[in-house]
Amino acid sequence: EKLGLPVEALIIGFIGRFIVMGEERGIPELTRAVGEVCRKLGERTMLLCVGGPLEDVGYYLDVAAESGIPEGSAKFFDRVPSAEVPLWIKSLDVAVIPYPPNEHYSFFVSPMKAFEYMAAGVPMVASDLPSLREILSDGKNAVLVKPGDPEDISEGIMRVLEDRSLRESLISEMSKEVVKYTW
Repeated sequence: EKLGLPVEALIIGFIGRFIVMGEERGIPELTRAVGEVCRKLGERTMLLCVGGPLEDVGYYLDVAAESGIPEGSAKFFDRVPSAEVPLWIKSLDVAVIPYPPNEHYSFFVSPMKAFEYMAAGVPMVASDLPSLREILSDGKNAVLVKPGDPEDISEGIMRVLEDRSLRESLISEMSKEVVKYTW
């Protein structure tokens, strides 16, 4: 409610910069995946991406429309103050790290996004990349999916949404593990 988001919606999303160092972070693939989830679960499903930049939002909205996301159910916001990031993350029913399968995301990224999602206790679907596998294990603290594959991302999201015991187990394990990681 504080963020003006529909309380009854199933919100799937990504909170972070959409492009870093000139590299797309997988927002088009996430958008396509959420389109598939919308076809399965209906109009109460929503895509939320927060962090900008907003230059490509027109393209993302075109991808959303082509993918079957109902008009108004894909929301893209620019950067928000750091103090608000936890609230945006907590608004998600499923947090996704849709990084593409390239050298940069495979080997040279710090998994800060994963730490943030874990600290917020939001079930996570993430690309199965070496950089993320350093802290994430499929079925233990995340659902890992084939990088760059909207269909597999969609299946991972559905797995989290449909399996209550998996979702609860992921949240429980995340809260235990995240305390190991500090600055």
